Formats: sequence, C-alpha cells, structure tokens
Amino acid sequence: MKGQAAMEYLMTYGWAVLVIVIVIAALFSFTSFFKVGEQCLFSQKTFSCSDPSPQVLSPDGKIIFTLKNLGQKGVTIHSFACITEDSEVPTAFTTIPGGELIPTGSAQTFSDVDYKCKRNGGALELTAGSEFRGKLIVKYNYENEPAEYSQRQADASLTATVVAAGTGTSGNGECPGGVCAP
Repeated sequence: MKGQAAMEYLMTYGWAVLVIVIVIAALFSFTSFFKVGEQCLFSQKTFSCSDPSPQVLSPDGKIIFTLKNLGQKGVTIHSFACITEDSEVPTAFTTIPGGELIPTGSAQTFSDVDYKCKRNGGALELTAGSEFRGKLIVKYNYENEPAEYSQRQADASLTATVVAAGTGTSGNGECPGGVCAP
C-alpha cells in the first residue's frame, strides 16, 4: 500500500516539479533574461540620463546621451568623461567649449563627434551588439556661480548596447539631437 501511495504522490506532484525544472532551464538558456538592459543612473538626484537611454554608437566608443536637470537650479555643464568599469578615475575630461547651460527641468542632448568613452585614457575596441558597462562623470557648476568656484562632480553608472554607427535611436525611431553617426 505504501508503494501505491508513493507512486500516486509522484504522479500528482512530479508534473509540477518537472514544469518548474523546465521553466528554470528555459530561463537560463536565454541570456537576455539576465541582462540589466540599457540604463544610466546617477548616484545623486541632480541629473537623469535614462530617457532616452545613452547609446554607444561605434566600436571606438562614440556616445550620445541626454542629461536632464532635476535640481532646483540651472546648471552649466563644463566637461564630462565616459570610462569603462575597469578604468582608473580619469585626469582628462572632454571639455564643452563655453559650457552648456541646462535650466531646471530641461534636458540637453550631447552628441558631438568627439564625445567618446575610453579605457584608461585610451581608445576602445568594441563590437556592435556587445554590452558596454562603465561610468559617466559630469563636471558642472550651478547657474550664476562665480567662475572661481570649483566644479562639482556627478557620477552615473552606465550600461548600454554598442550599436553600429548610424543606427542609433532614442527608442522612438529617431536619433537624439538629430545625430546618429560620427
């Protein structure tokens, strides 16, 4: 009688265990299930850079990103750096001539040809479709601060998919700022 009860138990609940094992195996077979996805998250609430998601548009690290000022004051962006996760803190930043003023609640897209992500100051060699993980560092001052004030710094963790030059979009089928290719 005990053997029959054991068989009934296995037949009743064994199917559920089998389904759970198959679902877990299917999830592991899809590596995209475990990818973080494109994101850009600042450690402080002064800026947002996730809408649209930043894009690394070429194998040499050209980047397009949009900064939104979420603070209570306008900010002037003076320079930035985009580096890989394994890079040391940069000493050289990409300078924005004259600075770029972003009023409170406004956004600005940065898409110049010279805006590139780097590894320890050197060029990157990425492949289309690969994942880029790094850091976006922005140097800024509040609007109307005296020039002699030292620049503030905001850091964001950045995850993006490398796309072939000319194919980047802002998620709505258009290139951010009208520029998609170097």
